Amino acid sequence: MERETIERLAIDLAAHELNSDTEALLRAYLAEHAETNNWAQDILQVYDKTEAAIKTKTTGAYAGIEVTAVTAKTLLPRRWRPVARLAAVVVVAIGVGFALGRWSIVTKTRKPVAVRSTLHPVVSHPLLDLKAKYEGTFWADKIISSLEPKPHPTHKANNWTGTFRSDLRSYMKEKHDE
Repeated sequence: MERETIERLAIDLAAHELNSDTEALLRAYLAEHAETNNWAQDILQVYDKTEAAIKTKTTGAYAGIEVTAVTAKTLLPRRWRPVARLAAVVVVAIGVGFALGRWSIVTKTRKPVAVRSTLHPVVSHPLLDLKAKYEGTFWADKIISSLEPKPHPTHKANNWTGTFRSDLRSYMKEKHDE
């Protein structure tokens, strides 16, 4: 057998975790093989020394002292426990009711209303002055065109028309890259 196997079996033997048949077979094997018996004896000595050290540390500190069991202190006296249970049930019921009520709210108007003006935007006088002053220069056309008000394009995806599923489908088609 390998050394690791012998050492594991020796630890189990010292801890009395082997059944009687396995213990008899291990003792017979160790009697026949002197080298493996030395390995097992080394492990048994280490186990015995470790067990003795643990016993002295644990029993030596409390020798002659009677240790009382730790008692758990309850948060509520026994007479308040039914009230606490009832309060917990009420809090859970309110939470569930709130969640279900909030989830089941149906809005009457799902469609946003867009207000469009038919009037053209009024160009301010400073913009007209800038146009007149810098007309024809390289940057004038770009700056003035960026300062002029432009109508914003409306997307079909932003105008809700029907059911949630059809609106979502059109939104995904139009804005698939976002």
